[in-house]
Parts: sequence; structure tokens; C-alpha cells
Amino acid sequence: MPSTAVSPKAETLTLVTANVTSWPTGVGAGILASDSEVLVLQEVSVREESLRAARAETRRHKYHGHWAAARRVGPCGPASGGLATLVCENRAYRSVAPEAPGLNWRDGRWTHTVVDAGGTQLHVINVYGWPLGTQDLWKNQNALWKEMFCHAAGLGDVPWVMAGDWNATPDQIWVPALAPRAAGWLPDLGGRQPTCFPVKGEPTEKDFFLVSHCLRGAVTGYEFLPVGVLPTHRAVRLTLRLAALREPVRTLRKPRTIPLPTERKGNDREDPSPPWVTVRTAGLGAQRAWDEWTTKAENWLLKRADIPSEAEGPVSYTHLTLPTSDLV
Repeated sequence: MPSTAVSPKAETLTLVTANVTSWPTGVGAGILASDSEVLVLQEVSVREESLRAARAETRRHKYHGHWAAARRVGPCGPASGGLATLVCENRAYRSVAPEAPGLNWRDGRWTHTVVDAGGTQLHVINVYGWPLGTQDLWKNQNALWKEMFCHAAGLGDVPWVMAGDWNATPDQIWVPALAPRAAGWLPDLGGRQPTCFPVKGEPTEKDFFLVSHCLRGAVTGYEFLPVGVLPTHRAVRLTLRLAALREPVRTLRKPRTIPLPTERKGNDREDPSPPWVTVRTAGLGAQRAWDEWTTKAENWLLKRADIPSEAEGPVSYTHLTLPTSDLV
């Protein structure tokens, strides 16, 4: 069970995402006995009239948080979906709604919860993708991803985490290919493993985290929890080092290689090598040597700037007369 002591800023924050298939199943599997501080749960299947009892149960286990009620498939059908982002009670949180809620937000497919962490705020987006068998599946999935990632992009350069049962594998999400900065980073500290184990079909990875790029240096752990605790899914745990939320992100900046001038055939206007390095000033007076050098330099610069000969003009603005004191 999570500690209720005030968390120091230098601690770590652990988040778990899990598709529990129903609230009683998740509670029976011990999800509320987790030592993680943020639980990102999908398919809790808690209807609006049952939310009060579910909230009371989470408070008994030292959690509080934001819920999205499940929706009925039909007038008499079972409840489907439902999200819960539960936070250890020693951390403040608040729920956030988009300025213009889309269809998927209103349908409870994703939520946004802000958690106090590391002297700043961590934005946690909980997602439950459209399941296999949905009519116009990929049209609905694309609309869902567009809603979420546009919302995340509008947050600016803040630390955020997206987690849940995406009902799609990481390579099927097209957003990172089109907008890598806005789509975040998929932690890969120990390779990929399946998280969804359907009754029919092959196991696949459909439960995972995406984190904003400013959190890359904060990720210290990414674990796939044991199989068999939940009916058809396994939980995934992300560990963040909160001190890194306040530290500058180290970025390796590689200098561009500037190619050396190469000899090119053609007239002297195309010659890249400066001619004044070959000006011979031995035996000349100071003023004459200066005039020789500046004349060569001016002509070379004019040619390199592609100034036509007829436009060069008679004036040489760099010709200066040296002071008499310098002519020694």
C-alpha cells in the first residue's frame, strides 16, 4: 500500500497502467494494494450510479482521483469502457477538460489528469482505444489519436505521460511518424513484450506508455508485470526520477561539417580560393603593400558575390591611406 507521508521532491514516481476488464476484477487482483503512486486504469466498467461506491473503496486504500463513467452498449446491455486515474492521497491532482471537447472525450475514451510531482506538474492522459470489431475501427482510432495528440501539443513544453490500452500496437500509431516532437517517446529500457493475451489470436503489445521528450532523462524503469494476474492483459509500470523534471535536458549538439573549398574549373569569378594569400609585399612600402592587398581582396569578394564587372564601379571603399606614423 502506498505511503501517506509527504513525498520529498527528490523521490521517484511510479505509474502503472492496466486494463482491469472490470472494477471488481481489478480490486480482486490487488490493483489497489499496489505500491505505485499513480494507477491508470481502463475498462473499469463503473456506471455513473456506481461511482460513489467505487470512490469510497479507493479512499479506503489511500487513493483518490478522476473517473470517466462507463457507457452502456445498448439500452439493456452491459456497461463498456470506463477510465480511472487514481493518485496516492498525499499528492494533489486536478482533472482537465479540453477547450473544445471532441467526440472521443465526450464518449469517455480518454481523460486528462494533472498530478503534483517533482516541484512541478505531471500531465497524465489515460486512453482506451476502440476495440477490435468496432465499426469503422481505424477511422475511430485516427480520430481518437488526433484529439489526444492535438490536445497534448497545445499544452506546450510540459512533462506529460500517455498510458492505457491503446487497442493498437506502437507501430500502428501514425502520429510519431508525422509529428515526432508532439507524439512523445516510447520507453525501451529492456525490449518489447506482449501485454494483451486474447482468447483467440496472438499476444500483442497494446498496453504501453508514451512520455514527452522532456521526460526522456527522467525514465529510470519500464517493467512488464507478471502475466495471469488480470484476465487478458498484463500491467506495465513506469518509474520516473522526479529530480530530472527540474533539471535541464542534456542535448548533444553536433557541429555541422563545413566542407573545405575545392578547386573548380572555370573563370576566376568561380575560383573559391582567396588570392591575397599570394600577394607579395616584400620590398614594397607600407602604403603600396596595403593597396595591393586590399585591391586583391575587394576584387575577390565582388566576384564571390556574383557582382557583374560593369556593376563593380570605380570606387574602392576599403582603400585607406595609412597614417604617416605607420610608414616606417
